[in-house]
Amino acid sequence: QGYTDLNFIIPELVHSVEFRKGPYYADVSDFSSAGAAFFSTARKLDSGMVKTGIGKDNFAQVLYADSFSTGRGDLLFGVQYNQYDGPWVGTSEDLNRYNGLIRYTESTPGVGEWGVTLMAYDASWNSADQIPRRAVESGEVSRLGTIDDTVGGETSRYSLSGRWHRDFGVQQVTARAYAIDYKLDLFSNFSYFLGNPVDGDQFEQLDERKVFGGDVLWRINQSDTLTHEMGIAIRYDDIDELGLFESTGRARGDAIRFDRVQQMSTGLHYTLEVAWSDVWKTSFGVRADHFDFDVRDSNIPENTGTADDWTVSPKLNVVRV
Repeated sequence: QGYTDLNFIIPELVHSVEFRKGPYYADVSDFSSAGAAFFSTARKLDSGMVKTGIGKDNFAQVLYADSFSTGRGDLLFGVQYNQYDGPWVGTSEDLNRYNGLIRYTESTPGVGEWGVTLMAYDASWNSADQIPRRAVESGEVSRLGTIDDTVGGETSRYSLSGRWHRDFGVQQVTARAYAIDYKLDLFSNFSYFLGNPVDGDQFEQLDERKVFGGDVLWRINQSDTLTHEMGIAIRYDDIDELGLFESTGRARGDAIRFDRVQQMSTGLHYTLEVAWSDVWKTSFGVRADHFDFDVRDSNIPENTGTADDWTVSPKLNVVRV
């Protein structure tokens, strides 16, 4: 829901990444037609780290991260700053990016664990963007030049999330919840002066939203060869400003679209895994998704659009181990 952006993740604090190919998993919702990826941050570090780097074109990076035990729990934190101007002629990328993470986890062996994570990300930049081949071949601009030196943007993402896991013999229950405050203000210019020969074709995309959600997963290991998994996931996006505007030099002009959107998604899923032998196993699953959208034109309130629908997706996999 929105724009794909993984820059809020501090790579050095990622403990593991799980990739899943294709739309074959009932516990994964929409947007998983090509696959899915799950990033897990570390709960503690073997030792603290300080990482710095400098390079060409005013590249600089500094990272400080550490963890320590607090009774039964572990507290992990990390802060990172990046800057970069790029090799461009006639403009500077002027990238400034700030990342922060604080995570507390507490566990009881054989019983379960819980944890809370706070993440922060803020960035601003200029974009060199694409340029016409004919402009380079004619000598109008350098291969690393730019035509509109005012495109770029700024974004931020702040999130608070929690996770609770408990073992009940052959059963495990995991619950997660999150709240996100997200903003993106992006200026682009794909055709320069094709549509507006005087002021240019620059436009602004604005997305400002708050996201709330969570899920509960219940897993039953009935035997060494038979496993049941079921769960429910809910997500609500309160998009206060979702706009597309004409702009000149990052100065906002007329609105092409300016909406307020509220969207709710609810997912129910069940999966049955059966290991028929040491070589073959099957996985049968079914997922039901409910989507509820309400879109209101901020300029003309009576212009509205709604949608309320269920989608059911069966899954069947035969796996050779």
